[in-house]
Amino acid sequence: MSVSIYSSFQSPTIAWRLILMGVLLLTIASVLPACSSYPAMKETALVVDQEEDETWRRVKFRFRWPEGADLDFSYHLLIADQILLPVLENHKDDIPLWRFHRRAARDRAGHQFSFIYYSNGYVDRKIRAQINQNPIVSRLKDLEVLEALLFTHSDKNEAALVEFTSDPDWPLEIQQSWPYFIMGVSESWLDLIEREQAQNKEATNRDIVEMLSYYQQLNDRIINKWGEYGRHAYLHHLNAIYGYTPVYIRESGQWQRF
Repeated sequence: MSVSIYSSFQSPTIAWRLILMGVLLLTIASVLPACSSYPAMKETALVVDQEEDETWRRVKFRFRWPEGADLDFSYHLLIADQILLPVLENHKDDIPLWRFHRRAARDRAGHQFSFIYYSNGYVDRKIRAQINQNPIVSRLKDLEVLEALLFTHSDKNEAALVEFTSDPDWPLEIQQSWPYFIMGVSESWLDLIEREQAQNKEATNRDIVEMLSYYQQLNDRIINKWGEYGRHAYLHHLNAIYGYTPVYIRESGQWQRF
């Protein structure tokens, strides 16, 4: 028997086959323990930080508005054009939904211009960094025009829902479709700002005080256009999409077509 085994090793082909078989057996033995722990590793990998989930997030630009002072909405145009437009250009493929919100009331929130967007935590951090690094922010703070810059997002699970920021009194279908409508409105408003100043871009490269004056004039031109053409260009054609069905005006208690 010993002679037979010894004789087998005299053949290089048989010897190499035995060696390779041994290596293969050792490899299989070393892999088996790892395979047995694979389900646990996979489960750990599936744990995701809630901050990374896609949800509604908000940047609030809060302006100083002392008692008795006039309200100046032209600040919003400066913010939208100089700070938020570059953000949208850089992240147009990362934010499926976004919009602007403008408000002013004598309450705790006061005068604010908000950028509301749907994103994950990674994109949100990049947006925050880009806004914080924009020199216009520090210039507005130095002038005491900008009182605070706030970044917020909700920790509620419902914040991931498309309808989360819509009015809860609306029917669910309207809540879910409205974010797409208001994003289009916001984009149209921003595009109008860009087109109004297309021939005067150099004005936006001036000193911050001159820029504020420039955007006041720009705001006047845009709201004048809204006043003159808004009913037909916007409201009438929106009404047409819904078959010219009259809209109930709650304040007057009447139905009206545009």
